[in-house]
Amino acid sequence: MHIKICEVAPRDGLQNHTVDVPTDDKITMVNALSGCGFSIIEATSFVSPKWVPKMADASAVMTGISRTPSVQYMVLVPNSRGFENALPHAPDAICIFPATSEDFCQRNLNATKAVTFARFAEVAKLAHAVNIPIKGSLSCAGYCPYAGDIAPQTIADDVQKLLDMGCSEISLADTVGKITAEKSKSVLDAVLKHAKPDILSGHFHDTHDLALDNVGVYIDAGVSLFDSAILGLGGCPFAVGARGNVDTKKLVTYLHAQGHTTDIDMDALTHAENVIRPLV
Repeated sequence: MHIKICEVAPRDGLQNHTVDVPTDDKITMVNALSGCGFSIIEATSFVSPKWVPKMADASAVMTGISRTPSVQYMVLVPNSRGFENALPHAPDAICIFPATSEDFCQRNLNATKAVTFARFAEVAKLAHAVNIPIKGSLSCAGYCPYAGDIAPQTIADDVQKLLDMGCSEISLADTVGKITAEKSKSVLDAVLKHAKPDILSGHFHDTHDLALDNVGVYIDAGVSLFDSAILGLGGCPFAVGARGNVDTKKLVTYLHAQGHTTDIDMDALTHAENVIRPLV
């Protein structure tokens, strides 16, 4: 199977990082990643600097990067205001990020689950009006750091809500890194009754070294798009205990060893690691 990879380090990798990375270094980071063969790069997030101060320079990052035509540069937006702030920078796609968990919605977006889905529905309308594709990234798709286990049917119901909004991609995110392969199977059994595998993607934090097991389960189900972060960067300020995303080189090495193909240039990826490591 041919697997596509979305590189999330410039956003997910830095939003909770212990080091404050200067704007110019973030631009260098995105530019280094742009030559590696990624289908999508999650470049930044137009969220409130009050809640996520490390993303306060989103406009400057989007203005400063050099775009590669074969790469989609995606940005996260939490609400209509975030979308309006992102729009002048012509993102190739946007990502909205509701959660399956009421508790996580309250902590991550400071609103009830119902309100967060309603906000994202408004964002989706704005994006559709200007033909910008929408990725729906469903946080805590199996486990919440506050509420614990999330039922597969709850996840499937939320996937349907994202489909109804017109999302062209839906990412199931193991925000904490505690989901087992068995849990992934049960989640996919429920979700695939609503969505075809070709619009799904997997987002796995590697807190307990479970990410690649879950990737294998998703591939067996026909999913061919995954998020990862160079050097295993990542973490969420609102997900207690979460560590980094699955490391990009670790993921690509695994995929190639399993006989799958990717567009990733391993030499370019190693070069990008060498460029980015001293910055972070």
